[in-house]
Amino acid sequence: MCVRNKWLVGGVLCFVFLIGVVFGLSLGETRTSGIVLCPDGFSISVLIADEHHEQVQGLSGTSVLEENEGVLFLYKEAGYPVHWMKDMFISIDLLWLLDGEIVFMVENAPIPSGGEIAHYRPEALANQVLEVPAGFVQKHGLSVGDHLDVHIP
Repeated sequence: MCVRNKWLVGGVLCFVFLIGVVFGLSLGETRTSGIVLCPDGFSISVLIADEHHEQVQGLSGTSVLEENEGVLFLYKEAGYPVHWMKDMFISIDLLWLLDGEIVFMVENAPIPSGGEIAHYRPEALANQVLEVPAGFVQKHGLSVGDHLDVHIP
């Protein structure tokens, strides 16, 4: 292959990669999304984190989270899943659920400072964790015992 063709192929590959980055596409990875309905009728569009690498990543590195956005972590078995605030740039509310019922909450988990990374563990068994913007729990009047309708395609 001549040098000119190598440059052309390389240029095309770089262009395709950049288009993917600009439009938020990730090569070889697709994220499932779903809807969570609150008792007051408000709906949240959630990304599903059911793979280990998605759960480790969570909202790390996220700088903006709209009121109707969140991440829903799904666990195969009920347990006491610990969530941390590593590389977080926003405060969030965390809700631990057991089959959609809120069993534990942490409101306004702060952005890490001073090198310490907060870890949060529920006091009750859970198989789902919902992370939403800070203030969400208070704004929508959520409390332990409330049921959220989780819709995953």
